[in-house]
Amino acid sequence: MNKNEKTYAGYRVHPANIHPWISDVEQESIKLSIQECGQLLPIVLFRDFIVDGKLRAKACEDLGIEVKFKRMPHKSSLEEIKTVVRTSECRTHRPLTAKGLKALDRENKRNREKLEG
Repeated sequence: MNKNEKTYAGYRVHPANIHPWISDVEQESIKLSIQECGQLLPIVLFRDFIVDGKLRAKACEDLGIEVKFKRMPHKSSLEEIKTVVRTSECRTHRPLTAKGLKALDRENKRNREKLEG
């Protein structure tokens, strides 16, 4: 594992998850919300990577709260993964960049090669 990779609740953040990190004040706001209301949305995992919910996972971990996860099927298509990412964009108002789409495409190609090879 690369020392620069972020891990939360034992899972790495997917390389295609390129949404910017938020300020300490914004992260504290997420922590306070989770502390008050609980974790309302599960952290979405695909092949042991966080594809949605890295900020919630960090907040739960910081609070010592057990993190709730939802696992995408191992054979999820690239379109299914993009749907999860786009849903996150709509919720957080952070558009996916061309760099993020390229990273998803690269990951999909690597996974196809592993399955075929």
